[in-house]
Amino acid sequence: MISPNEVQAMMKKVETLFDGGYKLYIAGGYLRDIHNNLSPKDVDIMVVPQGYIYDPDDFGEMIVSLEDYTVEKTFIHQCQYMSDMLERGVGGLVMGSMDCGTDVQFIIYDNFMSQQEITDDMDMNCNQITMDSDGQSMTSPEYTKCFEDKHIKILHSYSEARKISRMKRMIAKFPDFTNNMGI
Repeated sequence: MISPNEVQAMMKKVETLFDGGYKLYIAGGYLRDIHNNLSPKDVDIMVVPQGYIYDPDDFGEMIVSLEDYTVEKTFIHQCQYMSDMLERGVGGLVMGSMDCGTDVQFIIYDNFMSQQEITDDMDMNCNQITMDSDGQSMTSPEYTKCFEDKHIKILHSYSEARKISRMKRMIAKFPDFTNNMGI
């Protein structure tokens, strides 16, 4: 598994390539699992334009910038047909695997969002944690409450099947937690 320092170095490389046009954040399950001494399944990196609107043509530049990190690109997608992503202001995804075996997903937002807004945008309270390329971490009050109360909540509107699938994954990681779905 790739270390947080290695992910931060990759994020800095991408930010430098875009000359400050994008800010990147590690978000969600990777950090949650590292903080709870669990093995993360992948790394989600939020890509946020700084001061201008996201341009789909930037995808090509991002792919080039990742060549140094041997990311095998398996999926590039613009999110115009994914309603839950569109509602969150997500315009695209770049998914692949790094040479160390870690799956990585770049979630590309359409417009500027602060780190707090990115943190609060995560779909489950136990995932509301982010870290920027300088190592600045942030959690939401919901994240703190989740681990104090041992209670997991889904905070986004998804199909029932997707909610159940996501919750079952969390129950497997945190079997002594309760949840807002009664599973």
